[in-house]
Amino acid sequence: MNYAVADSEWERIFAKTCEEVESVHSYVKNDYLGFTIPYLKDGIERQYRPDFLLKVENSQGLKANLIIEITGFNKDKVEKKRYTEHNWIPAVNAVREKYNFEPWHFFEIANDISDVKNQLIAIIESLEPELETV
Repeated sequence: MNYAVADSEWERIFAKTCEEVESVHSYVKNDYLGFTIPYLKDGIERQYRPDFLLKVENSQGLKANLIIEITGFNKDKVEKKRYTEHNWIPAVNAVREKYNFEPWHFFEIANDISDVKNQLIAIIESLEPELETV
């Protein structure tokens, strides 16, 4: 695997970790894919491009899509995270069964990349089935 596409050493470490974690079925650095999440800042709509997209399956057989942000210094971090967690994720998961999609989740890996393998495994294992809404 060529990790040259990574924008930082942290992203290179994360990509290598994805290769090593068995429960990661596939991953991609979100670069030139066109995958963005809209958010507002100062009344202006902007586009957030998260760092990685993963397809995973935990030990209970739960399959999911993960959006992973590797955070160092990040412009508009609070707005991007809030819109992703409180707007985009709930909206996509509300219609996912109609389109036969696995559930989506957002996680940020920040401040400490030294134990990223265990962090990623814990994230995947923490996934729980979506509660059905009536």
